[in-house]
Amino acid sequence: INERPMKKAMLDFSSLSISQPSSSAQEEPRVKKLLVQHVETVHHSGAVEDVLHSLLHSDLSTKEIKSKTKERNERMKQDKKQDQLRSAARQRHENLGRNARFAQIWKSRKGDNNEVDETLREMCHLYDAVQVDSDGEKHPAEPQMTSVEEGAILCNFLPLLREHLPSAAEEIESDIVSLAQSEDSDVYDIYTVKEVDDTNMEEGASAASYPL
Repeated sequence: INERPMKKAMLDFSSLSISQPSSSAQEEPRVKKLLVQHVETVHHSGAVEDVLHSLLHSDLSTKEIKSKTKERNERMKQDKKQDQLRSAARQRHENLGRNARFAQIWKSRKGDNNEVDETLREMCHLYDAVQVDSDGEKHPAEPQMTSVEEGAILCNFLPLLREHLPSAAEEIESDIVSLAQSEDSDVYDIYTVKEVDDTNMEEGASAASYPL
């Protein structure tokens, strides 16, 4: 019901009179139609509170999402600014190092070194480190040779290897032989003095003339 019906006014019985109804003035009964519309309403206060809370929570979640988005954008801006500052500092440091190296090279070429440069040169030297990339060509792997120490150790086990692993023993022996032939070793000349009879020794000749 959209509107509350108005109360009818109370009849004034003192103004009424009793009279016989006339046949000609008979009134026909009127038919009244009442339109009723059903509207769903919430009668419990808890339900209203729940609805309000749901609306408030949705509003709070929206605000929280907006605040998080704003915070993330500010953090990204700060990170970007820090990256720019770091890049500028790195570029400035590289320029300073390049200028310092150029100054040292130019001074060394000119040859006019003062006392300060001499003192600095006594404390430290500046060198340019150059990275050389390895070439992409693949060189054939050289066969691994047995060292002298390993060969000396393996020689002690050669009889046992010949008995149980003859092929491995032959390979080890060939490695030892090739290693001995390939390595440059010191060559010693050994001189000996023959025993000479004193009676047959010529005059002026002496055993000390021969190298020992």
